[in-house]
Amino acid sequence: MSKRIAHQLPLSFANHIYCTMQFVSIALALALLPFIKSNPVGAGDGSACVAKQILGKTFIGPNKDVIAEYYSCVTSASPPEVSAALATHKNGPTNVCGLACTTHCYNGSGGPNPNDCQVIADALLYESQNIGNNVEVGAAGPNLTNYLTMIYASCKSTLVNQLATNITYCRNDWAGITGYIGANCQSTQKAKGGICVETKKKFFVQVNHS
Repeated sequence: MSKRIAHQLPLSFANHIYCTMQFVSIALALALLPFIKSNPVGAGDGSACVAKQILGKTFIGPNKDVIAEYYSCVTSASPPEVSAALATHKNGPTNVCGLACTTHCYNGSGGPNPNDCQVIADALLYESQNIGNNVEVGAAGPNLTNYLTMIYASCKSTLVNQLATNITYCRNDWAGITGYIGANCQSTQKAKGGICVETKKKFFVQVNHS
């Protein structure tokens, strides 16, 4: 079971820098994942990843010490919406910047160090200001899911698109969620990290131990 935090994150910031440059444009689309209400874990932590394949890896932030990793996993889900969505991909990605999400903490202990999560948040903000705020992710197709993960020391923050079409997300939104979960889903709250799911389940961000 997970502990739900009723607080909805205000993800629209007055200082958004809407740039056309993208941190990464993944050509493949992101497989539609079901949100498991009782314990929405697994997508971002890599524990259930089958036939993991690293698609790309780099370092971000002012000190280039945060790992940005792109990888794929074989999944059992075969969403029928994916083929139709790929056929209409020419319409462009869906912009989900500024959309609110609801946080669920994972029950337990041993979550990431909130200071490590803040390093990731600061790195995302740095990239937002220096490279561009937008990042595009999408779905690969049936039986394959791609993940976009940031890792620093004990903290891992993963962005997953749950739509069958590409989405454009904002790094400063992602930074706000990462810092919030890192600070509020800890052992002191009887938690071990957590997940923030967009109101209509278009995407989620999971923060847990690396």
